[in-house]
Amino acid sequence: MQLPNKLSGTTLELVESAFPASAKDISRLIGIQATLALVREFGGSEISFPKNQEGKAPERFAFLANIIGATNVRILANAYRGCEEVYVPRCAKALRLIRDREIVAEYEKLLKTNSAAGAAQIIAKKQRMTQRNVNLIVNRPCN
Repeated sequence: MQLPNKLSGTTLELVESAFPASAKDISRLIGIQATLALVREFGGSEISFPKNQEGKAPERFAFLANIIGATNVRILANAYRGCEEVYVPRCAKALRLIRDREIVAEYEKLLKTNSAAGAAQIIAKKQRMTQRNVNLIVNRPCN
């Protein structure tokens, strides 16, 4: 799933509230957007954070810096020093929240030129889900 560049304040609050404790810890250090980028790339696995690009793992530092920024890699390296590996949670609930909000926004946009069934069909194909699931998402209260 491609994450949006900018999330609204309300969405950020909802996403952060859906984070497990370990993701909340990371988010407090580097912010929600960088945490989501880390989750998208490494969710469900353990990773290490090299302290700088001149150390033992310059390629690893550069790869992580490309994802979350060099400053954020250093922040996490300092915060988790002494830990060989840090588990990055999948954050499935938070990612689902983002996906569902994007579906609702796209559905509302498509309704301007399509029927409800047509809009649901377009989104279902794009998201690789059933029209029924799209309808459940767009008709759910508090989207």
